[in-house]
Amino acid sequence: MTPAGRLLIIGNTKHKTDEGETGNNHSGRFNVAPEFLNILTEKKDDRIEIITSACLPSADFRNECCDSLSHMGFSNFDFLHIEEPLDEEQCLERLSEAKTVFFIGEQSRIYSILKNSAVIRLLYKRYLYESHFTIAGLCRGAQCIPGIMMLDDEDNMINLEPGLGFINHCIIDTQFQNTRFKQLALTAIKHQQFLGMGMGENTALIIEKGCLATCKGSGTIMVINARYIKESDPDYRPDCIYLKNLKGRVLIDGCKINLQSGDAIS
Repeated sequence: MTPAGRLLIIGNTKHKTDEGETGNNHSGRFNVAPEFLNILTEKKDDRIEIITSACLPSADFRNECCDSLSHMGFSNFDFLHIEEPLDEEQCLERLSEAKTVFFIGEQSRIYSILKNSAVIRLLYKRYLYESHFTIAGLCRGAQCIPGIMMLDDEDNMINLEPGLGFINHCIIDTQFQNTRFKQLALTAIKHQQFLGMGMGENTALIIEKGCLATCKGSGTIMVINARYIKESDPDYRPDCIYLKNLKGRVLIDGCKINLQSGDAIS
């Protein structure tokens, strides 16, 4: 079945601090480009539930988030903190009224709390059947949206863990940098059924009908497609891999791609 709802994946975003230094969302600050916030809902008074997990967001983070949304004209939003044991009754009541559910926080924690719950079943149902419903995520919080999510270990190596499964065609790295290309490429090669999606700074990905994705923002998205590699192709050596038919694309603002086929959409 083709989902009627949308997914919105927002990558890491740089910002200027009061001291003029460059920071990003990892520093505990909320900084999302206005053009990305505008995609959250169709109407400014549509309900947005911002889901957080683990430790509560700092007062500064909450204030910046509220200020940013209010500045853009949004008037109907609030934070929904989830923890174990999950208060399903409260969550179901609030999420059944939301037009957008916005995941912010540590991806593995979000997954571990919501997996196999009535809450995630409600979100699946609404995503499948409601055309005006959006599942969104910011940076790490966005990485729990696919069926497989990426986690960094203590050695900065990428590990794969189950995700919430709203999309199952790709593995998304919302913290992608040039230094992570090798890790993402290796991940795509080892899991050839998935596209590797490396989201640069200041980018977002809108996914409609379950697989039709559009790049937004001033940055780029690297797409790594290993589906055409034959089993006999990879030649693993101590410091490198030699192989044929590994394909790549770079998406910029407005570029569209079919995540199911891996083909560009003109």
